[in-house]
This record gives sequence, C-alpha cells and structure tokens, in this order.
Amino acid sequence: MPATKKKTTKKPAATTKSATRKPTPAATKRTSATHVKERVRTASRQAPKTRPSMEVHKINPWSWQDNFGFSQGIEFSGHQRVLMCAGQTSIGPDGQPRHAGDMKGQLIYALDNLQTVLRAADMTLSNVVRLNFFTTNPDALFEHYGIIAERLRAAKSQPASTLLGVARLAFPELMIEMEATAVA
Repeated sequence: MPATKKKTTKKPAATTKSATRKPTPAATKRTSATHVKERVRTASRQAPKTRPSMEVHKINPWSWQDNFGFSQGIEFSGHQRVLMCAGQTSIGPDGQPRHAGDMKGQLIYALDNLQTVLRAADMTLSNVVRLNFFTTNPDALFEHYGIIAERLRAAKSQPASTLLGVARLAFPELMIEMEATAVA
C-alpha cells in the first residue's frame, strides 16, 4: 500500500515578551513617516502628466493703480505651486549690503535678487501675484518707482501690492525690501 502523506498544519510561532510588546513612540513615528512617504510616492505616480492651466484675474474696481503697475486684488486658480519669497533687499552674495544711501541702486539690486529667487523656482515676475514693499524713504522710492513698473510691465504682471514706510530694515544702510508671492 502506498504511503499516505500526513497533512501538517503550521503552528503559530511561540510568542515572546518582545513579540507582544507595543512599539515605541519612535518606532511608531518611523512607521507613520514611512507610510506617509509611500502614500506621497503612490500619489505622485498616479498624478496626471499635464497641469491644469492657471488663471489669474485682476480685481480692480478703479483704474488709478494701473499707473503704478499693481492691482487691488488678484484671484488665481488652477495653480499647483506657491512660492513665498522672503524680503529681498540690496544684499550681495556675501551677505553684505550694497548701494548705501542710493535708492535707485538698491531698488535695482533688490529686484535682481527677487528675480534670482524666482528663477531658482522656475518662475519669473509674470508668476508674482503679490509684491509688498517696505521702505525707509517712501518719497525716494516713488522717485524711482518707474524701474519697478517697467519690469512688471515687461513681464505682463500687475500683482496686488502694498507699500509701507518703516523706521528701519535689517541693516541700517538698507532703504528698500520687497517680498513676493508667486504661483505656477
């Protein structure tokens, strides 16, 4: 008579204290962080390959602001990225102020720095929806405001904007600081 195979069932492994112990908070955080990373990876693999087009609508109940190159409000939708720029000033790559006492020089340098930050995020002035100015001398800023207006006009940008006169900026030599919000 042929030998019959005896059916074996696997017994659960013996439990030890370490197997039944609850995970430590650090282990839970690692697991949780890994889970989130995996969800993000999965979502990015499933994301559509094309971006919806972004729409920007200027909200201007009046027209006087058009002469200054800004809007009273900006409504935007369909964007996927938002860049919040820190205040840009006339500070060189070495962290030292440039053009002390020269509003025009500082204005140009600060705009150049802003455009450098935007380029690093694959954006331009045309992506800017909010541009705020802080100055120690509003009169001197208005004297050279055409520089700002021209760059914005060239980029076809008319962001919402606020100008504030302040007692001083981070370095006493600085006269102008601008912060921007850009979307893409």
